[in-house]
Amino acid sequence: MSVIFTPTVSYSTIRYCDPKWFIPEEYIRFHNIMFIESGSCDIYIDRVLYSLTAGDVIYCPIGCLRSGGNADDCTKIHAFDFQLSGTGLLPIPIVSHYENFDNFSRDLKRFNYAWTQGREGYDLQCMGIFVLILHRLIYGQDYSVGNTHVKSIKHYIIDHSHEQLTVSGLAEKFGFSPAYCGALFKKSEGCSIQEFINTIRINKAKNFLSFQNMSITEIAYEVGYNDVFYFSKTFKKLTGVSPLQYRKQQP
Repeated sequence: MSVIFTPTVSYSTIRYCDPKWFIPEEYIRFHNIMFIESGSCDIYIDRVLYSLTAGDVIYCPIGCLRSGGNADDCTKIHAFDFQLSGTGLLPIPIVSHYENFDNFSRDLKRFNYAWTQGREGYDLQCMGIFVLILHRLIYGQDYSVGNTHVKSIKHYIIDHSHEQLTVSGLAEKFGFSPAYCGALFKKSEGCSIQEFINTIRINKAKNFLSFQNMSITEIAYEVGYNDVFYFSKTFKKLTGVSPLQYRKQQP
């Protein structure tokens, strides 16, 4: 799933709510996301009740009928109102729950720090942080966590993908046996080391095919394949089309 859009945040706030807090019922003219950092509250979307607790994220799409209230004394909410260009609705559930909410908290603090200071260029900085937050909501990925050894292996593969890489060579470089290295990588990434190498190489090849006037053979060698036939076979396996067909499809 690939989602391309540009968000524009018009309003952001951190609310420390009590039982008197409420959101009046109205049709909203913006998208809204609320992160429940502590406590609990009730939010109604199109008059459907969502009872939220710490770690919940609720998405209120543009045009919905929204209201809310019934907060605990300790309820803390970080809310965003924003517009989207390039897409209609975000492809996320109305409510999501995250056990490891600390990862969002870090970015929420960064956003609030830049937003409240309002220094020159803050809007661009805040947009970048907010895009990362939305990326995590949509794709469920967090690049701040994961096995540090696997991260090092991935960085090395990306930097050296044009070279001849083998599982045994990578294992030796990072001080593992080939079997353990492969198993560790598969457990962390859900794919084999060779599959990851091919993905990186083919992604680079797609870039060359789109923007460089190079032959298929030149591109194959440039991204790390000595066998053009194997390159073309791998490219078609991962993209569904041959390198030449892919190039013809580009505008």
